Amino acid sequence: MLAVVVAVAGCATTDMKAESSAIAVGKSLVLQSVPLGGLAVQAAVSAGDGDDFGSYKYKTQLFCQTTYKALSNIRQTFGVLCERKGAQFDGQFCVQGMGSDRVLFSAKLESQGTGACYRLNVSEAVTVGSPDYLQFLVSKSGYETAEVRAQKLAAKQAASAEAMAKARLDQRFREIRDMARLQEELPQMRKRGARVCLMEDGSSVVYRGYVEDFSEEKLKIAVAEAFLANSPSTRPTGFQPNTLWDYPVRWRLC
Repeated sequence: MLAVVVAVAGCATTDMKAESSAIAVGKSLVLQSVPLGGLAVQAAVSAGDGDDFGSYKYKTQLFCQTTYKALSNIRQTFGVLCERKGAQFDGQFCVQGMGSDRVLFSAKLESQGTGACYRLNVSEAVTVGSPDYLQFLVSKSGYETAEVRAQKLAAKQAASAEAMAKARLDQRFREIRDMARLQEELPQMRKRGARVCLMEDGSSVVYRGYVEDFSEEKLKIAVAEAFLANSPSTRPTGFQPNTLWDYPVRWRLC
């Protein structure tokens, strides 16, 4: 019996064709994943083709003492099977056609938490597109229908558009506020020796300097020091005093 089991397990991927049964492939993969000493026991546990519900079939198998490599092989092999069936595999569901609910099979590995044991749940369509199979997938396998996916995508896009619109509005308000502040402060900033500060968006570092000169558009600022906004006594590493020309809208009196 053990020799037969090994022979069946060894041909799981080499003989796999488009018409191969996902449940049969799953049985062979489980047999491949357990130590040789447990094959006879596992073969007995894995016997049978699962439950037949007319429009679909379902089989669950518990196996232990497997390895990460074996688990990875199970996932990859189901991906290959799905590809050979002319469909796309997302890691669990093999779906025929983009944006459709034509699920050919579902293959899910679940950790049982103790003893390095896993459960492989495999279901496959007898009648592709069957409402009964679709209902089973939604209620038992966590499948999201094409309609649900489209609704989620639309909601995500709407939320993204709303967030972008809000960001643009906030940016416009900041620009209006900064221009109003600049009009008020600019006469004082265009005085040599005026003390000015800068804290860029997304930064917690405040730069403080003194106006040395000015032109029609810019200020010449001697940047004398830098410190953290929430801890003025803390100096950021790497700062060196420097002199630069910059637009006054980026600075303010301090």
